[in-house]
Amino acid sequence: MNEQDDDRRACERQGLIIGEILVPEAAAATDIDLVPAVVDFVNWAIGPAHLVLGEIAPEAFWSYHADYYLAQVNNGGHAQFAHNSQMGAQTLDNCRRGLIAMGATEYVAIFDGFMRIMTAGPGRAKAIQDGQRLRRDRFGHQASRQTLLRTMTALNAAWLRTLPVFRLPAERPFFNLKNWRRAPLRQHSDAA
Repeated sequence: MNEQDDDRRACERQGLIIGEILVPEAAAATDIDLVPAVVDFVNWAIGPAHLVLGEIAPEAFWSYHADYYLAQVNNGGHAQFAHNSQMGAQTLDNCRRGLIAMGATEYVAIFDGFMRIMTAGPGRAKAIQDGQRLRRDRFGHQASRQTLLRTMTALNAAWLRTLPVFRLPAERPFFNLKNWRRAPLRQHSDAA
């Protein structure tokens, strides 16, 4: 096996590698710390660890993309979400699954309404992705947006805490690993 084969194998899906959502114990103390800790975990998994969908617990992506949806809509409306997410099928699916799983029924209804608009016609969808505002583009007025943010964050955190795949290691050494995904492949290929 040569280095090129090793590089190719490093890019292939390996199946479930991390079946738990790992966040530092200190982050679980408050909802406002827990959800960003899951975002950090996913960012680590898809960044330095070079993992892809299917290699970490799917619930991590659900939480991550539901939080991403909330942040995008609160910051710039559904047009911003449409533009920044590029309406990627996996992002949209993860977002909806997360909203449903955490019991965020009001958000599911808003998300489904948005999706009906986006799938009604390609011209309208393109205009929205290019920045055209929707009539009722945000989750509400400024004061109620803050309430909705806290509500969805609380729903997300409460749901995360119930998951059997949720774990709180005392430290987070996994964030410090370099080329984590490649190491097991190299060890395995050297033995062959």
